[in-house]
Amino acid sequence: MIHWDASQVGITGTELVERLDKGTPRILVEGGSGTRPNQMQSSIGIMPYMMAPGQDRIVADAIYEIFTHPGHYEDPVVPQGSASQIAGDWVVSIQYRRGTGEQHFSIQQSGDKLSGSQVGENYSAELKGLVHANQVELTSSMQVSAMKSVDIQRYRLWKLHEWYGPYGRIRQCNLDGNQELTPLVTTRKLDST
Repeated sequence: MIHWDASQVGITGTELVERLDKGTPRILVEGGSGTRPNQMQSSIGIMPYMMAPGQDRIVADAIYEIFTHPGHYEDPVVPQGSASQIAGDWVVSIQYRRGTGEQHFSIQQSGDKLSGSQVGENYSAELKGLVHANQVELTSSMQVSAMKSVDIQRYRLWKLHEWYGPYGRIRQCNLDGNQELTPLVTTRKLDST
C-alpha cells in the first residue's frame, strides 16, 4: 500500500487510479481511497505478484510522474437541498458478463446519514453513507478472515454520481420514480408490507 495526504500531493487515490487506468500503458491497481474535499488521506494498493519482470519500474515511473505533475482537480459540487428519503429495503441487481448478481440493502436514515447492511450471494457487509439532496453515497465494509479482522473499505458500492467501482460505471440519477442507475446496475425498493 502507498499512503499520502492528497492536500499536500495534489491528487487523491481515486483520481490516481483513474489516471493510471487511462494512461499508456494502462495500469490497474487494487483500489484507491481518498476523495475531495473531506477524505484527503489517500492510498492505493499494488499487487506485485501479477507483474512480469520490469513492470515494477513502469508502474513506479508512472506513479512518480503523476505525483510530481498531478494536474488540477476541483472539489466536486455538493448538491443542495433537503436529503432525499431512501430508508428501507432495496434490491440492487448487477449485470455481469456471465449473469446477474443480486445484493440486498437494508438502509436506515437519520437526516443525511445512512447506515445499514448489505447481503449478497457470498457475503454480508455493513453499510455507511450520506445523502446530499438527491445524491447518495454508500460504502460497505466487510471482514476478511484471511486478513485477520482487517476492515476492507474498498467495496464502495453505490454513488448516484458518475464513478468507477467494482461493478463498472455508475451514473448519476435522481431519486424520484424509476430507480434505475444504469443498464448494468438497477435498484428497486421493496414494499414495506
